[in-house]
Amino acid sequence: MVRRLRCQQAIRLWSDKGASFVEVMVALAILLIVLFGVYLLYETSQVTYARGAIDIELQDSGRKAVEDLARLLRMAGYDPTGTGGVGLRSITGFTSLATENRILFSIDQNGDGVIDSNTNERVGFALFGTELKWTMDGTNAVAGLLPVAKNVQSARFSYFTASDVAIPNPPGGTYTLTDAQRAMIRRIRISLTLSGTASSPYSQQARNYTLTMDVRPRNL
Repeated sequence: MVRRLRCQQAIRLWSDKGASFVEVMVALAILLIVLFGVYLLYETSQVTYARGAIDIELQDSGRKAVEDLARLLRMAGYDPTGTGGVGLRSITGFTSLATENRILFSIDQNGDGVIDSNTNERVGFALFGTELKWTMDGTNAVAGLLPVAKNVQSARFSYFTASDVAIPNPPGGTYTLTDAQRAMIRRIRISLTLSGTASSPYSQQARNYTLTMDVRPRNL
């Protein structure tokens, strides 16, 4: 009973005096620690969300670009009339091309035995800045067509023979295949690296995504 009275008197005495400066500072420090933890949790969730969003965007656009390239490469050399000179071969008025970052080939899409001057039959892709674009001559982008892919950090084409030997061998950093080398191509590897920035209210983070696909043209 006596102990309880003493405790009550001490509580009343503390209440009458109010909180000391040290006690206020301790309370503020605890509050700041809690607020800082909440901030870190919020920032982490924002960065994770932004990173996931840009990764999905890069994967979707990259996958679509690679699939479009693969679909057309499988058609390279389509020559229903047997005219010859279709695919990665050069003919009068059309010179095919195969380098590490550009490719140009032909398809007799309408089966008339002539390589028409349009993007259905003169099919090419090249990197212009950060965009992979259509080209009909291997040098200039086709005006009026949307890029195959945007935010492209690098685009690379690798070529192989029927026995999977690299062309050229060894490949090297840059190369332009000769007519004889292009005639040996039976497999083409597409490698695209897309880049983007994951932005949150407090930070930015660069993100890269690389896609690779091997294609075996049916008509080469």
